[in-house]
Amino acid sequence: MNTNNGEFINAVKGNVAFYLPQLFEFIPESESFWNDADKRFKNKIQERLTLAAGENIQVEITIFDIIFLVKQGNIEAFRFLNFVRKMFSHLFNNLQPDERTMVKKTFKTILKKLDLSYINFVGELAVLNNIMSTKKYRLETVEASLTDSLNTIDFKVRDLKTNESHLVEVVNIHIDSDKVQTNPELIKAFFTHRLSKKLKSKQTQLPFELITVLWGKWQDFKVYTDYFKQYPMHLDNVREPMAYLTFTETDNGSKFENRFMRISRLFDEKWQTSGESNEDSKQH
Repeated sequence: MNTNNGEFINAVKGNVAFYLPQLFEFIPESESFWNDADKRFKNKIQERLTLAAGENIQVEITIFDIIFLVKQGNIEAFRFLNFVRKMFSHLFNNLQPDERTMVKKTFKTILKKLDLSYINFVGELAVLNNIMSTKKYRLETVEASLTDSLNTIDFKVRDLKTNESHLVEVVNIHIDSDKVQTNPELIKAFFTHRLSKKLKSKQTQLPFELITVLWGKWQDFKVYTDYFKQYPMHLDNVREPMAYLTFTETDNGSKFENRFMRISRLFDEKWQTSGESNEDSKQH
């Protein structure tokens, strides 16, 4: 990515207003947070320019960079931002006013993270949106404290039918293509290795689910799609992973569909994959 985007860095709030206005539903435009966000990103750009010393360098992209790439006409960034924008809008509609206040910190974290880790919090909100879109739950707490523990759980929701509270933890996994295995036993071992420690740290008496969000290339997703079509998740209290992927309907990509769903269903229906899963997030 060209690091010389000085014209952008003085207008974070203005660019958000045009490209991602749903953020103002959660973080009012009048808040001083936006001035702080502008300063932080400006400092980040200066840090990149100093490091680059006139050369192109590889950087971890931020949500602000996604907006900048959209301004440059990058179609992959446009499609991903379309997914984020619609998800934020749906989440706003799926939450009650007091629930929206609870997730405000998560939205701020997305903007504060000036590296690829911002996408982990996008994953958290996407999972929450899927849960709340069922209309079966009420959000009780974000970052709920566990009894007799310093650990927290991402979301505590209440089942509207049973009035029972449930805890939901989201784990984002960024897939390394060079380490993807097709052998079912090795796939099973991969998830055991990545999730067992997290499960142990989140022990609780309340009903609990761990939901994994995978980020990677569509070819890697296909491996896990094939696996989970044949095998259930073997770990207790862990749901089948979810993933984001863009599909195009025509050769020129003029029509597209963003999907965020269980990985076993990700390739259902015969759309043409564009190969976009936002793992192309490290730009030169």
